[in-house]
Amino acid sequence: AWQAVGFVHGVLNTDNMAITGETIDYGPFGFMDVYDPDYVPNSSDAAGRYSYAAQPGVCAWNIERLGESLQNLLPPGSTEQALAAYWKTFNSEYRARFRRKLGLLIVEEEGDEQLLQSLFEVMQRTGADFTNCFRALSREPFPLSERDCYTPPQSFDAVFEYMLSQCASVEVLQKLLRPALHPNALARLRAIAANDPEQLAGFGLDRAVLERESRRAARREELANMAPRDKRRADAEAWRDWLYKYRLRILREKQAVEKRARKSAAGGAAGGGAA
Repeated sequence: AWQAVGFVHGVLNTDNMAITGETIDYGPFGFMDVYDPDYVPNSSDAAGRYSYAAQPGVCAWNIERLGESLQNLLPPGSTEQALAAYWKTFNSEYRARFRRKLGLLIVEEEGDEQLLQSLFEVMQRTGADFTNCFRALSREPFPLSERDCYTPPQSFDAVFEYMLSQCASVEVLQKLLRPALHPNALARLRAIAANDPEQLAGFGLDRAVLERESRRAARREELANMAPRDKRRADAEAWRDWLYKYRLRILREKQAVEKRARKSAAGGAAGGGAA
């Protein structure tokens, strides 16, 4: 549920997670506004250990630590079974909740996961609001045909315009992408990672943190050379492309619902005739 609403606990370590699965100590918690998988409400978590994207893995890590403390009391393989059950439950719930947020309730297609991931990518690229963008999808009418799925640039599209209004400006994005590590420190840490990567652990860091900071630095540099007009144009292109794909998908969802309704009606009519 946390991932689906953009909630981030902030300090999701072992002593803040009960054996029942409940959590405590909501000091630095936060709800994500602009979609950013690296979002951390805790200013002391420069490494991003408890970021939005890291939460599922941190919960699994906590379960593993609990299993280690009880290993002399449990049958062999109990921790592995618990972790497998956790990931199965998490992945199932994650899929189901985001499918509902997309309005995909009947048909499950192979490309649905890619559709969701591409939405996250567009949100992150444009700096769009996580909650408001999903809410806006509820305004989407079911298209009647494939032709209705595409709106030419010169035509008014209420959902498209709303999505554009939720995109962050160049200045806001640059602020959100502010570095957790000073550029000089990042350069030194890169050198350490190249020559003696085990030393990174002594700083409470790993390669993933350096990759994240390098990626964010590259995006900041890109934004520094981007005019507001160019960003809006890029945002518009990204959202128009994604909405077209989404509308094609919900068209197929609508067709599946109609097909099921016809089949049900035919079955009811046949049953009534037999009676």
